[in-house]
Amino acid sequence: MGYGNRLSIILMGLGLVACGGRDAPPPPTTPDPAPPAATHGTAPTADTVARSLDVYEQLAAALSAELGGQAAPETVRRDAMALLEIASGVTPAFVAAQPQCAEYMAEALAVRDALPMLDPETIERDYHADGVLPALGSDGAVCYHMKDLVVHPATVQVLLAQEPFDREQAKREIDEAVAHIAAVRVALQGPAEGS
Repeated sequence: MGYGNRLSIILMGLGLVACGGRDAPPPPTTPDPAPPAATHGTAPTADTVARSLDVYEQLAAALSAELGGQAAPETVRRDAMALLEIASGVTPAFVAAQPQCAEYMAEALAVRDALPMLDPETIERDYHADGVLPALGSDGAVCYHMKDLVVHPATVQVLLAQEPFDREQAKREIDEAVAHIAAVRVALQGPAEGS
């Protein structure tokens, strides 16, 4: 996938979650580093969230393929951050559908601010293994899937700061995130009957 196509996908995904799917002026040439959902007062529509997940999936697949090759670290950094921001923008809709995940996801999203201080062992312990996250009750198992859409791209950011950069591990992180998209889509439909 060429740079122009990838940038279009990134901007489309960030624009979808940032603008809630409304018609908007063309996006800026670089993504806004602020969490898209936090910068606008309206929640994204179900259609916008679904399209954002489509964009996430496309960008993650492209990034995974490039990690199997020789993608430049700046490309990996930009694309992983875009995945993190798209997931952050989808989180409010996820929490609306799964309110038991509110506190858990608020703490999981703190990984964005913690990135400069994290190493692979710390992100594994604190975010993958839930060391700093609230305990989940029996109705909270679904929260894990949304968390992984946030934490795996964040882990790629952490891996980029290591010498040498472990491309194989970064590819596994992105592939793992993609594996959770289907469960997130189901969870966005709300609690199962009888729950």
